Amino acid sequence: MLNIYRASAGSGKTYRLTKDYIQLLFDPKSDRMHRRILAVTFTNKATDEMKTRILKELHALSKGEKSDYRNDLISKDFPTEDAVNARARKILINLLHDYSSFSISTIDKFFQQVIRSFAREIGVHGGYNLELDNTSTLDQSVDNLFLDLSKDENKQLLQWLTAFAEERIEQSEGWNMRKNILDLGNEIFKESYQHKAEDTNKKLHEREFLTNYRKSLR
Repeated sequence: MLNIYRASAGSGKTYRLTKDYIQLLFDPKSDRMHRRILAVTFTNKATDEMKTRILKELHALSKGEKSDYRNDLISKDFPTEDAVNARARKILINLLHDYSSFSISTIDKFFQQVIRSFAREIGVHGGYNLELDNTSTLDQSVDNLFLDLSKDENKQLLQWLTAFAEERIEQSEGWNMRKNILDLGNEIFKESYQHKAEDTNKKLHEREFLTNYRKSLR
């Protein structure tokens, strides 16, 4: 079974994914189900948030404290709240005693683990270093942005870029805004911005923010 959730930032994705993860942990066929579950996220912040929430909810369930997940966990295998609480306690103890197998990581970390596990087979030196070519990635992204401006869903973006170019011409500046977009992209790639990835994504979809940023470039 494949479940696909489409949601914007701040709409409760972590809550839903935590619920799904805990429900998998409650599989009556295994006391160490966490060893068979892989969860990957985009950012370290999301990883920490999900791990913390899972542990927090399991602790609340095990203590019989208030939890939004308890009613959904009641089933034929755990027909009462007490049964759910007891199961949560057992799961939490097993997870804490086997914490290294509690696999929630970023996508890049997961793939690095896979590569290191098969380094010899794929001909990669075990002590390799991973470097990101941000420049090429950003250049390609900006090229794709301009190529996609003719699509109907990008009409608003086209209008904004056109207005930006006109303002620059009026200010006796070059109409080609490619460098400005690249500069913004380079700022987003900086490590100081990574923990604010969701907030940054929101801002980039706000017309007022983009307008103010455009003015700051004059």
